[in-house]
Amino acid sequence: MKQSIKKLTENEIKQIIKEIISGMLYIHQRGIIHRDLKPENILLDAEKHVKISDFGISTLSSYTIHTTGVGTLTYMSPEQLNGDVHYSNKVDVYAFGILLYFILTKGSTPKVSVGNVAMGKKFEIPPMIGEFYVNIIGKCLEFDPNKRPSFSKLYRKITNIT
Repeated sequence: MKQSIKKLTENEIKQIIKEIISGMLYIHQRGIIHRDLKPENILLDAEKHVKISDFGISTLSSYTIHTTGVGTLTYMSPEQLNGDVHYSNKVDVYAFGILLYFILTKGSTPKVSVGNVAMGKKFEIPPMIGEFYVNIIGKCLEFDPNKRPSFSKLYRKITNIT
């Protein structure tokens, strides 16, 4: 997806977002935490349908302790950056928030330091993204993982506008 992001239409973007959420919902329903959700791991076929790839560092959410220091820094949640080994599948929701930012800005990631993310400092989300998506991104990037929505909630919210 990373190479084709600038060429996508608004309708294709909406469909891709919906399919990523649907795929992550499926993964989480099976007790899997992806832990490396990023543009390079979102593959698009010829019809622009989503395939989520690279489960090399995924883990089962039933494990009580998870390996620290895995993932791509830009997409890592505060709890991962802070070395918490008891995190949940909400780390994927955080990564989705950054991925959504990337998709909607057609290739940019937030300009924020890893240290500021680890401390929970908020950063500006460009208003050009639109209020609906700014709200979703903000919820996905909550410092407290318990305040982040599930992919089930995200799916219900996103299907109301597509």
